Amino acid sequence: MTKLLLIAALLAATVSLALAHDPSHQHFEWFKSLQNSKGVPCCDGTDGVRIEDTDWRMVDDKFEVRVKGEWRPVPPENVLKASNRVGYAVVWIFNGQVLCFLPGTMS
Repeated sequence: MTKLLLIAALLAATVSLALAHDPSHQHFEWFKSLQNSKGVPCCDGTDGVRIEDTDWRMVDDKFEVRVKGEWRPVPPENVLKASNRVGYAVVWIFNGQVLCFLPGTMS
């Protein structure tokens, strides 16, 4: 039980929700409108996880994101084509797979 609580605390400390960095909620509706090229909604900003520039990359012209210390491929159809209104990268994970990925501006 102690080990489970420690893991939960570490995850909570290292994972920040995209909406948490938008305290005015000015992008809330925009987050809710995002969907991948298959038309699958990414959900909303509360489901996306902000990731740092060091946690996403391109390898052989394909995106990869690091989630919980593990690099995961982003299917090309799950890379969002929308203009990034928040600047930072956001990833949506569902059942261990990358559902949507919004690349950051790498500024």
